[in-house]
Amino acid sequence: MVHRIDLFPKREYPDTTIKNIFQNRTDVLVHIKQKVSFTTKENGYLNAISFYYLMRCNLIHERATADVSDADIANFRHAVTMILKKLFNIKL
Repeated sequence: MVHRIDLFPKREYPDTTIKNIFQNRTDVLVHIKQKVSFTTKENGYLNAISFYYLMRCNLIHERATADVSDADIANFRHAVTMILKKLFNIKL
């Protein structure tokens, strides 16, 4: 959000607003989805990122013993890569 001033201009999103939004990951996604159109496939990538985020939280904050496979890591990396390409038009 801080790097896309075309979508999140400072007059509309001053530093205090950005700081408040960043305190809750869900709020960040809500604001981004209001400004960026995602295809069904891209929404699937966002859902995958959220799934893996919850898995990460369970592994860190609970006594979870979830297995993280190589396929999980590859899927997460692919989803993140696709969303970064969409948001920042970068080549990874």
